[in-house]
Amino acid sequence: MITTTKQQEAVDALFLDQGLEMGNEPVDRNIQKIWIDMEDGELVGAATLGLREGHWVVDGIAVLPAYRKSKRGSRLLQKVVDEARNRGAARIWLVAKSPGFFEKEGFSYTDAEHSPPVFGCSHCDIRDITCHPRWMLKDLL
Repeated sequence: MITTTKQQEAVDALFLDQGLEMGNEPVDRNIQKIWIDMEDGELVGAATLGLREGHWVVDGIAVLPAYRKSKRGSRLLQKVVDEARNRGAARIWLVAKSPGFFEKEGFSYTDAEHSPPVFGCSHCDIRDITCHPRWMLKDLL
């Protein structure tokens, strides 16, 4: 069941456990809203909407492996996109480690040079060595 929460620490722990790098962003994350997906009292997925220097971003999204392929990620992402749209966003950005998922959800590819400079991946020392992120966006209008 998807609900909202203010417990960012538990969500960040899930993100880190699932391989999302955090803490190297060049600007404040400015989390606007957090959604969690619970199953029998266990946190199995989460997503966050951020507003970084005026740019709406999918700040993080993760689902435990045992719960993937069940549309949980799609439902969480839709909550983020709908909230951004409801707040007047014309576009939403992200950096993806699993770009195929986001492409299926209507996001398109761009590159770091054409993205707002609000993601830590641009300055990361393992970029294109052990991590191969893809910059993506979705127009909401």
